[in-house]
Amino acid sequence: MFDRNRPEVQEQAAVAVEIILDDGAIVAGKLVIPASRSAFDVLNGPAVFLEFEPYEGERRFIAKSALKAVKLLANAKPLNLAQKLRDLDGFDPHAILGVKAGADWDNVRAAYVGMAKTYHPDRFANADLPTEVSAYLAGMARRLNTAYAALNADQQAYIQTIVPGLGVFSLLPKLGAFEIGVKQRLFGGKLDYAIAIYQNNWDNAVSSAAIFNPASCFATSPQTQLTTACPLLTSGTAVSFPNNARIRGVELSATARPTDSLALNLSVDYKDAKWVKYSTTAFNSFLFPTGATAGDRYRGDGNHLARVPALSGSFSATYAAPLSNDWSYYIRPEVNYVGKAWDSDLNLFQTDAYARVNLHLGLKKSNNLTIELFSTNLFNNKTWDYAGITVELQGSFADRAVLALPAQKREFGLRTQF
Repeated sequence: MFDRNRPEVQEQAAVAVEIILDDGAIVAGKLVIPASRSAFDVLNGPAVFLEFEPYEGERRFIAKSALKAVKLLANAKPLNLAQKLRDLDGFDPHAILGVKAGADWDNVRAAYVGMAKTYHPDRFANADLPTEVSAYLAGMARRLNTAYAALNADQQAYIQTIVPGLGVFSLLPKLGAFEIGVKQRLFGGKLDYAIAIYQNNWDNAVSSAAIFNPASCFATSPQTQLTTACPLLTSGTAVSFPNNARIRGVELSATARPTDSLALNLSVDYKDAKWVKYSTTAFNSFLFPTGATAGDRYRGDGNHLARVPALSGSFSATYAAPLSNDWSYYIRPEVNYVGKAWDSDLNLFQTDAYARVNLHLGLKKSNNLTIELFSTNLFNNKTWDYAGITVELQGSFADRAVLALPAQKREFGLRTQF
């Protein structure tokens, strides 16, 4: 029913819509629905709230009772990249690398290097990609590394010295979910609310770690790679560990209409997201700067999941009133709050909590002409959206840096719609 930053268990589609609210406000954006259902089914289903992402603003939940009309602008079909990955489930390392069975090692290595550059995560680190595309690229990168490792005895032997017992295949993740809640309409429709408590037990959650060639491989010019002594690419490879996480919390969503001109919307989510069992070598170069020995691992049982704030929420108030027979006006401030979040699963530091304010001032005519002045991040809040440790890709891979995503700068704009 709500978005909880929990692992995805169902594909989603986005349908472009224009929504007219019962206060007369018009918003355009994407209606988020299960890929297996139509917009008609969702709009006429039993759920009290709709998941909606406006073109200007952040994703929110809108009570169906607040809708006056919904216009479908396009019937978008979901990207089927997840199916493309499933089509490769029959593991064939030669097919994944695009080489014939029995191909010589030079061809295998050339195919791997070319495809690894195409799908390497660093190429898309600064790109704002849809979730489906990011998942597909990450999945392909893991498959390429797994296929290459399966055909490369030197690489397998080297990885085993760092992570003894690591197999070619990962365990399938398992998600157990529990939720109980209540929703109700009160005071003749002036108040709608829903509250729920939930717990997700996520077993075999995949945690990735980067493994690199020995330090001596970076001392040469050019740096040595894909040899018996340096079996990996200079960019390293990723391995996956199955760990167990638990996410539990409570969430509240409410819409109030104290007067015919005023509508208030509130959404609050509190979650406790922790690793029940967490074991990885991803931080070995950081924790063991003088060199980790075979089998050294970091244990982070009880650590918080990275980039999952304990508290988040949003509030908006829309006031609309007539100016004349043909014109009306509206004012809508929005406040979005994101609490502190840990940088990584190592829990080294937390990013600061922040609240951002957006503002909309508009005029509407009876023929649906809308003229709106808007501002995003009105008070120019500069708190980082995200910050976390990462490997420094220049020089020694034992060095680590902080990667930060700055806030969207304050913007003002004018738009019309008819």
